[in-house]
Amino acid sequence: MNINDIVEIHDDLNPKLWYDNNLRREVEYKLLQIAMAFIKFINLDNLKLVDVTISGSNASYNYNSKSDIDLHLIVDESSECYDELKELFLAKKSLFNDQHDISIRGINVEVYVQEASQPHISNGIYSVIKDEWLKQPEPITDKPDFTNAKHKFEFLKHEILTVIKSKDLAKLEKVKSDLKKMRQAGLDANGEMGAENLAYKMLRNQGLLDELWSSATKAQDEKLSI
Repeated sequence: MNINDIVEIHDDLNPKLWYDNNLRREVEYKLLQIAMAFIKFINLDNLKLVDVTISGSNASYNYNSKSDIDLHLIVDESSECYDELKELFLAKKSLFNDQHDISIRGINVEVYVQEASQPHISNGIYSVIKDEWLKQPEPITDKPDFTNAKHKFEFLKHEILTVIKSKDLAKLEKVKSDLKKMRQAGLDANGEMGAENLAYKMLRNQGLLDELWSSATKAQDEKLSI
């Protein structure tokens, strides 16, 4: 595993997207177009949009050639039926990202719906609508925990390959859920440079997460078939 495939630390923000720490106008325009296309795809009259933001590596100094643009639609979740809407948003997000291959200057765009009250762990958060930083990114000086990340990666890789081989839907879904919880807990405790998030990125870059999700879908299809 090449560590540079996971983390590169730069002195400046990605010049494809930023100029003098401000989002380039043409990039801002395209991101708003993508957000509007996703809102249309959701097709919900009472969507309570609060903001549209970008975050993650491409709103910080730790981007690399495989880093996506994390485009978040921030919505007010105060509706009584939000639990049902949350399931809709997750389904629509998966469908939209699967059906579309959208990039900006060669950088893939991943669209999400995020609750306004949900804490978002990121070194930098930029409002595309307001055209301003909500959280200015700080230079990265902490040394990433690569050693622990590699150990976690090897353990999780073995677990994923074992459960894929089992073809057991319940076990596959449990590993999927455990991975999401592990990453979020790691982000909350240790941030983007923590071992949990780095291990997750290693799994993603190796294609193991796609393989896990695909195996779970296949197992479910087989369960529903006769």
